Amino acid sequence: MNENTSAADFLAKLSEIGDPTQSQRDWAQRFCDFYAQRDLIERDNALPLCRDCRHAVDCWRDLPKAAYPPPEQAGVSIPWVGSRYDETGICVLGINQNQYGGLGAHWWIRRGDMEERLSEGRGGRFYYGASCYVAAVEASVRGSRVPHEIPPPRDVADAWLSSSFLEAIKCSPSQGKSEPTDGMWRNCSVEYLPAELALLAPRVLIVIGRSHAYGQLGDILIEATDSRPRFERWHGRVGNHDFDVLCCGHTSWERHWRSTWPELVDSLEKRPLGASYSA
Repeated sequence: MNENTSAADFLAKLSEIGDPTQSQRDWAQRFCDFYAQRDLIERDNALPLCRDCRHAVDCWRDLPKAAYPPPEQAGVSIPWVGSRYDETGICVLGINQNQYGGLGAHWWIRRGDMEERLSEGRGGRFYYGASCYVAAVEASVRGSRVPHEIPPPRDVADAWLSSSFLEAIKCSPSQGKSEPTDGMWRNCSVEYLPAELALLAPRVLIVIGRSHAYGQLGDILIEATDSRPRFERWHGRVGNHDFDVLCCGHTSWERHWRSTWPELVDSLEKRPLGASYSA
C-alpha cells in the first residue's frame, strides 16, 4: 500500500505534507467516498481501472499488456481542490494524465506546479497556460480587471489554489502520450464526469483542449453563447445546476493557448463571469 493506492495513506500524506485547509480535507474525503460508492475503491484500496472499471474490457481491448500501468498508477485520481475553490467555483477539466495516475496524483502534481515549477519562473507545458487561464477567470469572477498581457509564471504560481482540477478520462495507458482509446472516449465521460461535476457544482468550467469539448461534455453543453476561431463559451448544466463552460486551446501546445488568450480575455470583458449563471 502507498498514498497512491490506499485512501487512508493518501489522506494521511495530504495532511502531513500538504498543509490542507479543512475544506480541502473534506473534499478529498468526499471524493474517496464517491469513488468507493462506484466500486473504484474497495476496502480502502484503489482498484486498477484497467481491470476493475466496468468498462475495462471495452476500453482496453486493443491495447497491449505493456500499456497497462503499474498498480500504483492504475487507480482513479482524486480531483485536486484548491483552498480558494469554495470562493471561486472555478473547475478545470483536462483530457487524461500522461503515464501517471493513482489516488494522490493530481494533488502531488499541483503542489509541484505551484511550489517548484511556477514559483521558480518556469513557463511552458501544460501547467503554465492552465494557470494563466485560471488567473484570468478568477479576476472575472471577482469583478477585477482581466489582464490583457499574459502574466509571467511567478505571478500565477498560486492560481491553482483558486480551482479544482480533474480529468474527463481516468485511465492513462503507459505508451506514447497516453492517448485514450475510442472506448475510453465513449465510456468514461458518461460514466463519471456528470456526477463529478454535480458534486463539485462549479461556477465556471475551463475545458483544456477545445477540439475535445464535445466528446468530453456531451449533453452537459446546453447552448453556445460565444463562438470564436480559437475559443468557445457555452451554457452548461448538470441536473439543476447551471454554469459557464469556457473551451480553450490546449496548453500543452504554446501557440494554441497563447492564441486563445486574447479571445478569452475579450469574452470575459464583454460578459464578466460575475454576471453569469448562479447555482
